Amino acid sequence: MKILLYIVLCYSLFVSANKDVVIDKIEISRSAKDFKIPTKLWDLLLNPESRSDNSLNKEIPIVVWLPMSVKLSAPVEGILNNLNSEISFSMGGGEIDLNHFVKGQKGSFYIKFLLEEFQDLSDFKVYFYSRSLKRKIDGDVFGSGCNVFFDVTKKFISINSKEGIKVNITENRHLSVIGGRFILARKNQGKIYLSQVSFFDSTKTEYFCQE
Repeated sequence: MKILLYIVLCYSLFVSANKDVVIDKIEISRSAKDFKIPTKLWDLLLNPESRSDNSLNKEIPIVVWLPMSVKLSAPVEGILNNLNSEISFSMGGGEIDLNHFVKGQKGSFYIKFLLEEFQDLSDFKVYFYSRSLKRKIDGDVFGSGCNVFFDVTKKFISINSKEGIKVNITENRHLSVIGGRFILARKNQGKIYLSQVSFFDSTKTEYFCQE
């Protein structure tokens, strides 16, 4: 059974940069609310070596929460409310309710994480914690299911260095593919630098796992 998140992360297209780009910038200054992730994922974030080392004598790193910005862009009008939107969060990241940004019924757009706070990608990890229910569309399975997570670091770095993650809004495919939380982390000198962004749609709760 295919997990469509990985398929989406494997492909990226370029759009023309030979025109002026107007970016609608949105700043969210409030702190991210508490969020839940599996204990196993939290353990991996704090101790990336834990899979191969069962020692209990591990130094717990200091957690430093970082701000995060995300860009949503569409190649043509009619898919997003604005062709380009940049959402900036304060320390710890936050949530993006796609209901406020997506307006069309068909077409694709891109999600790009702006990694100013993670310019050094050594020891950089990205996990995707799925919050989307599995469903079939035209014979393909969309959504990764509830309470599962994946290490998507390599594909994320590759795709995010270009236009970003491409998602299609036809039959709300984007909600099943991107519905969940991206957790970005980098461990350095006894500290773990973290940020996260969650994607959902407050008007289409039937596609998402219940808390």
